[in-house]
Amino acid sequence: MKTRFASLLALSLLLTAGTASAQLCYGPDGLSGPCCTQTNVNIPTFPAVSLSGLGIRWTDCVPGSATATIDLSATANVQCGVQIAQLEVRAPGGGLVMAGAARLDYVRTWTEIDDNDQQMQVWRFLLKTELNAGPAANPGGPIVPSCLANSPYAFYYGYIDYARRCQGQQSLQVAIGLFHGCDRLSHLPGVSAIPGNFHPRDSWALVGPNSGSNPFVPTPISPISGDVAGGSFRNVDVNGGPCRTEDPVAKGKLETLIQGCLCAPSLIPTQYAAQKLNVQGTCPNPAGGVTQLDSIATPAPLPWQHMITISLGEWTGAGAGTSYPGPEKLWMNEVFDFHRDACANRTFLDVSLGVSTDAGFQIVADEFRPWLTQRQIDLASNYSRAQGIQGPFVGLTLPTRHIVTLSLK
Repeated sequence: MKTRFASLLALSLLLTAGTASAQLCYGPDGLSGPCCTQTNVNIPTFPAVSLSGLGIRWTDCVPGSATATIDLSATANVQCGVQIAQLEVRAPGGGLVMAGAARLDYVRTWTEIDDNDQQMQVWRFLLKTELNAGPAANPGGPIVPSCLANSPYAFYYGYIDYARRCQGQQSLQVAIGLFHGCDRLSHLPGVSAIPGNFHPRDSWALVGPNSGSNPFVPTPISPISGDVAGGSFRNVDVNGGPCRTEDPVAKGKLETLIQGCLCAPSLIPTQYAAQKLNVQGTCPNPAGGVTQLDSIATPAPLPWQHMITISLGEWTGAGAGTSYPGPEKLWMNEVFDFHRDACANRTFLDVSLGVSTDAGFQIVADEFRPWLTQRQIDLASNYSRAQGIQGPFVGLTLPTRHIVTLSLK
């Protein structure tokens, strides 16, 4: 009884003391420091993982799903904060249905406490990949996009979290979510690397884990919105140069404009949302001003009205034994934005891809990110130009230049 009481007391102190007591048990990432300076990143590489997951197909924003196995090889560093791995997707029975190389852009790390009162450190990466059809592919089913019957690959983007317990059994747990949009988002003529009329009413996702302790339910969920509690901007050298310190976010706001089904299109179901995003940084530019992101509404026929947020659904596990990430909600993000880069003293037009998550296990803020909340948004540019617009800028993996991490109040 005394041991249990001591454990609960320690947990209570950790949660209530905020930044004074929270600790990153495997250490900070090394990206904090003076504005616009070089630094060294401190993040691990990760072993191979295999997840029991779901392949999900939406038709007119109504989901159907089938179980799938999602395998990711051990990761390897290729430049500051960028790792690579091989991704494979297998159908029930083990047949390989899709495979491809994946780029993982590191965005942030934090501490969580799961439903077993176990503390863990989480490292989040944004992921993009071009998946080829495997020998057991069945294009048009719930796992494999129908475009793979006629195109060389399907471009997916999303995220992967690696979570490792701080004490005792230091086993690695993983959560992953990836998305391939309908034709208006993935195959639009004039802007896509693979234009065509493949699946105008359908989109696909891969999500894991999907287990007895934490099943995933595909469903439309209204997105998070509101004032920004904090966050950071960070530049990535597209030529593979050194790491750069983060530029802390000073203020920002995310506003939901309209919800509906973009691919049908209709106002019901409300799987998609258009959201207006404005964020300002802290580091000053010698010529005046600070880093700033402003989402933009693109002209027709481009469908991106500020930031398009797509609901994938939620994990529904709860209580002791629930696997990471706990009862968490998941959305994908696509945004056209003007990115004023104070460190580079230039303004870019970015096409950024990312993820929003909410709820899940308890997140504990620390001295490096005292603004952390459970309402998180992470974005990485997949297209970035300082002048002119030259396609294609969707449907393929391009260099990352800007990373933005946000927590909402």
